[in-house]
Amino acid sequence: MIFSRMHTRSFNLLVIGLLMSLASVEVIAQEGQNKPPVSYPSPTEPVNCEGVTAYVETAMVMAQEEGENSYLIVIARLGDGERSRKLNLDRIKTVRGFMKGRRGKSIVAEGERTKGYGRLELYVGGKQAFVLPLRRNGNVDFWSCMFP
Repeated sequence: MIFSRMHTRSFNLLVIGLLMSLASVEVIAQEGQNKPPVSYPSPTEPVNCEGVTAYVETAMVMAQEEGENSYLIVIARLGDGERSRKLNLDRIKTVRGFMKGRRGKSIVAEGERTKGYGRLELYVGGKQAFVLPLRRNGNVDFWSCMFP
């Protein structure tokens, strides 16, 4: 009789333990699914040298932290009142020059025209990280704040 009670009690504790561990696994799995996507603030007005440098460098670090298979993708877009495709190509060339020789994988490309300011769109791991408005008909400026 004593053996039977101990055996039943052990069995009950084992069942309770298993149920509790299954419940905690389900909660952990649900927490991972319910995480909202991370959003980062982007400026609404055209960025200056310090701003564009800080955002691009931040995106480069974010891409490195994503892992070796992650890319930083930069899309340059002309805005309202910007007529010259050469302007966008100059922006691309400037961004490539800034990123050249730095660690990490990157792609810089030209996108379709957009409403409002021309801009650089920065994507990390396939997700948009930042949108940087640019001064109308102005090139991307990395160098003037570094070498005044």
